[in-house]
Amino acid sequence: MPVELPPQTDESTRPAQAGDKAPPKPAIEREVVLAKPAPAGFLAQLRGSFRLDHLVEHPSVARQIEALAAQGANGEHLANLNDPAGARLDYLRYVCAQVRARDLPGELCLVPIVESGLDPHAFSPQGAGGLWQFVPGTARQFGLKVDWWADERRDPVSATTAALDYLEQLHARFGDWLLALAAYNCGEGRLERALRRASGEATGFFEIDVPRETRNHVAKLLAYAAVFAAPDDFGVELPLGEDMSAEADFAVVGTGSQIDLSLAASAMGKSVEYLNQRNPALKRWATHPRGPHRLIVDGADMEAAMDAFEGLGGEERLQWQPVRVEANDTLGHLALRFGTDVATLRQMNGLPSTLIRTGDELLVPVGGIMRRPGADIFAPRSSATGASSAFVYVVRAGDSIWRIARRLGVTRKALMHANGIGPRDILSIGQRLDVP
Repeated sequence: MPVELPPQTDESTRPAQAGDKAPPKPAIEREVVLAKPAPAGFLAQLRGSFRLDHLVEHPSVARQIEALAAQGANGEHLANLNDPAGARLDYLRYVCAQVRARDLPGELCLVPIVESGLDPHAFSPQGAGGLWQFVPGTARQFGLKVDWWADERRDPVSATTAALDYLEQLHARFGDWLLALAAYNCGEGRLERALRRASGEATGFFEIDVPRETRNHVAKLLAYAAVFAAPDDFGVELPLGEDMSAEADFAVVGTGSQIDLSLAASAMGKSVEYLNQRNPALKRWATHPRGPHRLIVDGADMEAAMDAFEGLGGEERLQWQPVRVEANDTLGHLALRFGTDVATLRQMNGLPSTLIRTGDELLVPVGGIMRRPGADIFAPRSSATGASSAFVYVVRAGDSIWRIARRLGVTRKALMHANGIGPRDILSIGQRLDVP
């Protein structure tokens, strides 16, 4: 028959009795705080993003590595990274952040070092300009403005977006990053022809017949990548420390509309030179009337800039003065005389068309300087290289770069450099050229 067991006692509720052992102390969960690892510095992030084979044993790459090792930290491009204002390292860090954001090979970060030494004012004899060395036609194809107001090839933000878009497009077309880089240098058509000429056994970039400049360009990029990856292996001292932050020290702040740089600088408590230095794409006294409506400022000045620009009313963004329209004046003539464009004059004066009448009173910007009577010139300003230009020449029918340079007593190279144009660029009647 079943055995009946005595009832179980709930030890948690039984009164304590003599001779009982003291209950064990409850376990205390100790909070373990682990120190967060410091964010990786710029070089660590860059090396971690490398994906390509640097082909250090290939003769073309080995020669470029030897050249870098011979130059050391004082080499042409490495030494220039540490410019006094620190802008070029900022550009490099910004470029790398954009490359990482797109999940692209980190080697692409180094393209503007090879192209321009990260100098936004770099200009080639072929007419390529800016950090990424766009020619005007390709720049406009990818949405960059190259006009009287601005040369966005020199804008680190806009030009980087355009360059990475272009490189991604080239990679999608050719299916190989070295071929994409080659096409970026020599052009898609030329690379396409080189591939057609190659034998069926050709499988890589260095096995096809491309211009020497293109071969050296790609080899130099791989050499830079190899050196950045392991500088000690090649006896190269990099001009930036392992602990350098990966964060670019500048911010892009919206202005809401076109703004006079002197007014923007005054609202921020800064100098105009400060804004000019941070915004190398701007060529005039104000931002571009068609945008982008923004300015680049130091990271530490971001909040102050946002507050300053938000506090400016529409009438405080541009300085204007009333001008009486005289006989034979046109809106185009007034735009030229006062350093602006027709669209800006129409918008500010509420004009439904370009028609104006003698005696009308129009508001024009103070930023421009009155043209001297009988001369197609006005407003001394900074040229593409940052040097002051003497005046502006307006292109007429039959003009060419060579004829204009000869007529004005300047060299063709200086004229092209001052305006960021190449020898094959087509001039248009009415186009305004800065004469150095």
